[in-house]
Amino acid sequence: MTDIFGLKVIDTTLSPRPSIDSTDPDDFIFNTIWNTVKIWKTQLSQVTVASGATGTIEINHLLSFIPASIIFVETNPDVPKRFFWSGNDLAGDTWQVPTSYCDSTKLHIEIGNPFPTTKTFRVFSLIFADNGQ
Repeated sequence: MTDIFGLKVIDTTLSPRPSIDSTDPDDFIFNTIWNTVKIWKTQLSQVTVASGATGTIEINHLLSFIPASIIFVETNPDVPKRFFWSGNDLAGDTWQVPTSYCDSTKLHIEIGNPFPTTKTFRVFSLIFADNGQ
């Protein structure tokens, strides 16, 4: 690599230690010369769901393809801790796994409320794209 611009982080665990001028992608932890997945959009949303019901959040992604996404859910807005959605039991509560998927226009999120009272869920979502287009 002969250009001098960008960010390069070499993998110092390799032996011998690679040169910053290496052309082997495996020598780098990160290098802005090569395309990497980027966060295209983040959004904090909330939905109030009655006991036993399901709430829905839809987020337009404005991309020309179906992107990857990750969501994190807060079950208690008074305690701002986000949980990556999974099948794990959260804080001893019975937890219904939220579902999420992207289609050609939106990220769709559905959250069921198994709690005995109406509950507000805050959802932090990340949508990824390689070039943001």
